[in-house]
Amino acid sequence: MMMGNAYPPFSAASAPSNVSGSSSSSSVTSNTATAVGTGGSGSKSYAWNRVSGSSAISPDAATSAATAFSAALASGAEAAASFACTITDNVTGQVLTTNTVAVYLQRSNPPLSLSMSGSGAKTQTSSGTITVTSDGVTLVPSGGVPPYLNYSHAGAGDFTINGPGSATSTHSRALGPGGGVSGTVHGSVEDSIGQTAGIDYGVVLINDGTAPPPLSASVNPSSIDGYASGIVVVTDSVTATPSGGSGSYASRSWTRTSGDGAATSSSSDTTAFTANVGFGETVNGTFQYQVTDSLGSTATTTVSVSFTNWGTPPGGWP
Repeated sequence: MMMGNAYPPFSAASAPSNVSGSSSSSSVTSNTATAVGTGGSGSKSYAWNRVSGSSAISPDAATSAATAFSAALASGAEAAASFACTITDNVTGQVLTTNTVAVYLQRSNPPLSLSMSGSGAKTQTSSGTITVTSDGVTLVPSGGVPPYLNYSHAGAGDFTINGPGSATSTHSRALGPGGGVSGTVHGSVEDSIGQTAGIDYGVVLINDGTAPPPLSASVNPSSIDGYASGIVVVTDSVTATPSGGSGSYASRSWTRTSGDGAATSSSSDTTAFTANVGFGETVNGTFQYQVTDSLGSTATTTVSVSFTNWGTPPGGWP
């Protein structure tokens, strides 16, 4: 049995001598340091105090033997401080301070990542050639350190990337019925401290329409004669008939390709032809009919025309 002040010698120490912590969140916490009071009466109190360094760092359990240290830090920031623990023997009143513990805390920059919204796939239907354009594909960065810079869409494929340096891009290609293209685009972005992230996405553009039958034209009759007893000879009508193509015809035209004469209705399917012919003479002409459908396809056919003036000149024939 111990009497009076006959207690074992009182000593104080803390370990480890260095603690640290790192996190991408705003609150950064170190590993634990422990103060140990040896000897004395056995009943002790603890108080951790900053010796030097950043006031942003505080002990999590300032009156406990063991504590971690924490700080609220901005992204990429760091802080350092040193702490010692004062240990009080509650019976003898002895007060000792431990060796210092160095604390280092760092908030790491959150990793930059990239996702996307929208689709590079698009199917449209047409019986002719159309430009198929995808909906917008938007690059969506997260993490890292905003603002986000240097958006890029770059790909290998037989299509056009519209807005390659923007967050949102569309993709297009002129395609005939039944046509399609595909490829892969690499999207990337950079944050304000130079971190980069990327993502690949597919582009599929299709025109699933059916090609129309070829456009053609025929004329009836394919040749015609005109007779008159005056100087102006006008034939009966001929009619050209378009078929196939889109089924919708945007324009018709009659054009003389050789000889004499003119069409009386140069922009219609049906026309007669006229020419000025001398008494007792015959002149010939060839006319081409051309039709254009709503898809821009054209077809042609021709008709041969003979103009004869069978009239008798004034005063009769010599």
